[in-house]
Amino acid sequence: MIRIGPRGSLLATTQAGVVRDALVTAGHDAELVIVSTEGDRSDAPIA
Repeated sequence: MIRIGPRGSLLATTQAGVVRDALVTAGHDAELVIVSTEGDRSDAPIA
């Protein structure tokens, strides 16, 4: 099983989905595992 870990944005999941679909078409097991970091969930300034 190949796990692809994009962030949850539409762009990231769309791009990762294209890769997953290509892998599945080539006969591999693949899935998306959405990654979320503390920075993704926080609205605090970084500086």
